Amino acid sequence: MEHYDIILYGGYGLGNFGDDILMVSFLNSLHQVAPQSTMAISVVVDNRDYLANFAKGIDILDRNLSARVHCKALIYGGGTQWYSFPNTTADPHNDEFRPVEAIKRIVKAGRQTTRRETPERQQLIAESQLALGIGIGPFLAGNQKKTLRELRKCDYIGVRDPKSLEWCNDHNLKQTRLRADICYADEYWKSSAVQKAYRNNAPRIGIVARDWNHTDEGSRYLPALIEAGKELTRRGYEVRYLIFSKLRELQTMALLDAAKDNYAVWEPKELSDIDEFLGQMAACDLIISARYHGIVAAATLGIPTIAIELEQKLSLVSRLLAPGCVLWNQPFSRDQLLEQVETALVEKDIRAEAMAANALLQKKLAAQLISDAAALIQL
Repeated sequence: MEHYDIILYGGYGLGNFGDDILMVSFLNSLHQVAPQSTMAISVVVDNRDYLANFAKGIDILDRNLSARVHCKALIYGGGTQWYSFPNTTADPHNDEFRPVEAIKRIVKAGRQTTRRETPERQQLIAESQLALGIGIGPFLAGNQKKTLRELRKCDYIGVRDPKSLEWCNDHNLKQTRLRADICYADEYWKSSAVQKAYRNNAPRIGIVARDWNHTDEGSRYLPALIEAGKELTRRGYEVRYLIFSKLRELQTMALLDAAKDNYAVWEPKELSDIDEFLGQMAACDLIISARYHGIVAAATLGIPTIAIELEQKLSLVSRLLAPGCVLWNQPFSRDQLLEQVETALVEKDIRAEAMAANALLQKKLAAQLISDAAALIQL
């Protein structure tokens, strides 16, 4: 049986920029608080072409391994690991509770020992269990029992937003604290050399677009977004699209190709690719994002943002970072977005200052999250 001090569990290995910077943030912060620990990461896809470079010296555990594994601390490392959306039955990455459907786990937490069987053969034995910087929900009606059962096993739950805290409080999870997404502690995932670039020429607008087929309303956002991008170009602005996941944005890339719009794709190979890709965001005056970590990354750079209301977490982060971030809401009017862009550019200095101030508050909460973990991990 393999033994580790820490196993980090998340949506890793899919080549998604958000999950990749989460993984790097947790690995670096955990190495800092537990430098002598043995560590492994449990990944959705064992993509060693880049994981071996992003997690040097760290064992990579595929979710489908049959080996039995023991760890002192199992850490759910950020992201939205508990949720349910319509139209996800064919997508194992989006199950109501992603981790518990992927493995059979025996958890020994304090005085209690609980067992949950799943069809897979892998067994993970954890002496303690922590959930760090996570988001919870939304859920389809009646799809919360497995999530609640798993979270009750956690010795500590650090959530990234007030809505997740409210859900935990409603379910009497008293070990929950309001903290932040760890990526606000940007020293753990990007170089200090990557800074907002101040430009005197035509404003540059970065657009983080993605596929979204979970709701009828959300699926209609992309044509309106591309139309708005065309109009912004006609107005003399420079528009740059950013794709966070080559595997998951096939429809988006096809539409951009058809519209003859240029885009940059996150294709991780080396750790230095993070700074290079982020540099393209840093060169923008405004970021419009359909992805949560597009907003977070922009916030660490002090760049004003417009969040696209595809899902709950984008609405939540827009409130958290307001007025530095505003929400383009449903039904996704092209004219509304154009008006929001023009206003944001007129007010960019005020909004940038507000964004930087709010990002600093979140960074302090992320630091507290790491401090909490350090106190709880007993190796």
